[in-house]
Amino acid sequence: MKLLVAEDDPKLLKSLVHILESNKFSVDGVSNGTDALSHGQTGEYDGLILDIMMPGLDGLTVLQTLRKNGITTPTLFLTARTEVAQRVEGLDAGADDYLPKPFSTAELLARIRAMLRRKDTYLPDLLSLGCVTLNRSTYQLCCQDQIQALSGKEFQILEMLMQAPGTIISTEHLITHLWGWDTNVDTSVVWVHISNLRKKLPPFTPPWRSASFEMPVMCWRSSHDPHPANEIYSHQYPLHLCGIYGHFPAPVHLYQGADQPLPGYAHRHHILQRRCLSPPIDSSQRQPPSRFPYLDVITEETPFTTRFFTVWLDREQEIVHINMDSVATISQSDIERYARKVAARDSDRGWISDYRYKAVDTQNGSIVVFVSGAMYQNTTNRLLFTVFLVLLGSAVLILLLIVLISKPVVRPVAESYEKQKQFITNANHELKTPLTLILSNLDILESEFGKSEWLDDIRGEGERMGLLINQMVTLSRMDESNVHLENSDFSLSGAAEDTVSEFQALAEERGYSISQQIQPELTYRGDESMIRRLIAILLDNAVKYCDPNGSIQVRLSQRRHPVLTVENTYAAVDQLSLDKLFDRFYRADQARTFSGSFGIGLSLAQSIAKSHRGSITAYKRPGVIGFRVDLK
Repeated sequence: MKLLVAEDDPKLLKSLVHILESNKFSVDGVSNGTDALSHGQTGEYDGLILDIMMPGLDGLTVLQTLRKNGITTPTLFLTARTEVAQRVEGLDAGADDYLPKPFSTAELLARIRAMLRRKDTYLPDLLSLGCVTLNRSTYQLCCQDQIQALSGKEFQILEMLMQAPGTIISTEHLITHLWGWDTNVDTSVVWVHISNLRKKLPPFTPPWRSASFEMPVMCWRSSHDPHPANEIYSHQYPLHLCGIYGHFPAPVHLYQGADQPLPGYAHRHHILQRRCLSPPIDSSQRQPPSRFPYLDVITEETPFTTRFFTVWLDREQEIVHINMDSVATISQSDIERYARKVAARDSDRGWISDYRYKAVDTQNGSIVVFVSGAMYQNTTNRLLFTVFLVLLGSAVLILLLIVLISKPVVRPVAESYEKQKQFITNANHELKTPLTLILSNLDILESEFGKSEWLDDIRGEGERMGLLINQMVTLSRMDESNVHLENSDFSLSGAAEDTVSEFQALAEERGYSISQQIQPELTYRGDESMIRRLIAILLDNAVKYCDPNGSIQVRLSQRRHPVLTVENTYAAVDQLSLDKLFDRFYRADQARTFSGSFGIGLSLAQSIAKSHRGSITAYKRPGVIGFRVDLK
């Protein structure tokens, strides 16, 4: 088997090549991404081992380019990037496996062997057929520069069809493959999903030329519309011919002329009516004023100070007389209709259409005066609209000034934050790479000279250093404001019981007794792995610092929020400074004798609690020290 190893550190590259050649692999080594890409494109390798952070091109770019060019060689990422999001990014780029540094040589060899066993089963994340691309990672369909989101079944159906182009797949096969043998799904369900997929796929261009048609179309007119149908309509509509392969659009032109009437259809309404945007106004016809706010400010009523009309009603609420000398845009029938509506109301004042009315009782009946309020309404609306525009413009101007002024002030803080994140990434890489080299060289020495006490000491210190680096990186990540938590509902009681059981054997081995009072069926929403790590840190701290033949007590209860307490006996509790326990690298032992911890565990526990909007505090009683965690 021939392997390609890409590693930017020359010493580690030399060690990796030696280890792999010692295990009967044929190996080529390169130290940058550009050479890795050129070697990988030859297709002569059975497997690729890539570092991510390399000069020239990074490992992710190299692998994505290879996959895009159709190179399906199995690939293992060997890198110092250990975060979950970084692993997901590497695997989604097309990697078959991901091994963070520092690593065990035995595990590296085992992963390479497993990767090579499945080298012929590579499935790319992107399926392409013609102009259609299906993304297996995001469940999205891309066609003609448009991205469509697919439902679960739509994605499964399209994936199945694209994997077998040119193959006839029956509906029954789709149902059994996607829904199972014992399903009650009807074939109509499949066709619903097929129909939805057709709408999201690009239209299929038929081999014949599309034609244009001109046909007379009758447009409906309502009875009160005085304007003749003298407009010409020319519009193009897609005429869809629905078939098994999709929809075939053909343009259709619709034409209407006043000089081409259709006999027998003078009163026929048609759904494809199109009206002129601004038909000519016939001043001889009386129509209610338009309700569009800004077109009726200047009307035929403008020359007059007030436009009104008056209606006299007798005691039986019948119309006796109408005075409409001061209005010009309302008909007598409309006035009579307005008067009847007022007579039917209990209120003596109000609004009807664009008119404000007031009714006054008299000896012979009542008088109703209608005053036109259209101009005042439109003026008020215009004023409100103008005020809104002024306020909006002022707000935009103020926001722009704030952005321009605050940018120089915020820039140093943003740059410092970015440098801090880059420092974490760089320090992680710079520390783990030499550590990986040390452990790899130890494996080479042990294979050639056998094990010895000195080599075991070096390995122990190397593993201790690796643990410290991982904790420091985790602590730095937790301090970031945008730390990503995998929140979900889980059994907090179960997590606490599992963690206590893991420490039970260790505590008994050291002569400690562990008691627990855990409220059953207590659930919590948060990052389960982080909460388990928090509980483990507190228990690990209790086991390390408990008095000989002492006791450890764990309590979990639900008050307003879940409350976790961990206590252990500690005779020298009065010598502790509780306010310093959560400081990084703090130890009560001033000599800093190594006892299996680094002094950052409680700091990490505090960061985990804060990331869940909770808190952790330390307290003491005579001979006992305890920690209380409030989760919110």
